[in-house]
Amino acid sequence: MAREPLREEIERAAALYPDADWVSGRVEESGKSNVVLIPGDPVPEVVFRMARTRGEALTQPHEAALVDALAPHVPWIVPESRSPVDAAGGIIQRFIPGAAHPLREGDSTILGRIVADLMAVPHDAYAALVGAPWDAEPEWTQTRSDAAIDALDPDVRESAAAVLAAVREIEDAARSAVPQGLVHGDLAGRNMHWRDGELVGILDWDKASRWDPAINLAHLSLWHGQDVIDEAAPDEFFAARAHVWNGAFALTRVADAALRGGVKTWGRLLRKTQPRIVRAGEAAGTCLELLR
Repeated sequence: MAREPLREEIERAAALYPDADWVSGRVEESGKSNVVLIPGDPVPEVVFRMARTRGEALTQPHEAALVDALAPHVPWIVPESRSPVDAAGGIIQRFIPGAAHPLREGDSTILGRIVADLMAVPHDAYAALVGAPWDAEPEWTQTRSDAAIDALDPDVRESAAAVLAAVREIEDAARSAVPQGLVHGDLAGRNMHWRDGELVGILDWDKASRWDPAINLAHLSLWHGQDVIDEAAPDEFFAARAHVWNGAFALTRVADAALRGGVKTWGRLLRKTQPRIVRAGEAAGTCLELLR
């Protein structure tokens, strides 16, 4: 959804970067944490990203530092800083052209290369700037686990329990049997800009962490389809972990809904999530065998 910029937004953007047509620009409001003013220039070079809340404004310098640190180490564009952060959490960043990839489509070779590119980023480039793994996903407490499993059809519950057991094993094996790498945290949809079948750039790094790189492939599968996991994974163990994470994401949706007291569309939610959980349960066995 887009709207015309407010005078205050135009003035803030121009104060940081006067060489753009902010007056004729548009404000994209689809982001959860930020809104973005795109100038009206024929070929924009920058955007003005504005935090929605005071809390988000306070995190903007940290997130900008992470993106700037990653830029030299990736083969595609990230929204590098083109100004300091203003007092209200606004910043000029590099414009990333392109659009979201069509849903349920994707070249597994290209997707596998993206996963490899993220794994190749040196740890020292981002270690001090990313959150712990549990910053991006809720912890699987007993209450949360029980809520998710009890909400499922009876013939799916065993698969769900296997998925959560595998998640715990992966967490226990971190830094040993399970390698760690840069995890974007929301690698899908409008956060990835494509042109002519090639990735142009990746936005929104606020959920980044150092964790199991198979999470990146699991997130890609949410947009491009679960079949890409086996095709794009570098090996069987990586694919098994990606399927497990895919199932864990499905269980997260079920747990969230159950703990809120349910949703009106339970049937639809279960139709979308339970096949993923069953597939992940099958992979959990492979994952546990390879971990042991």
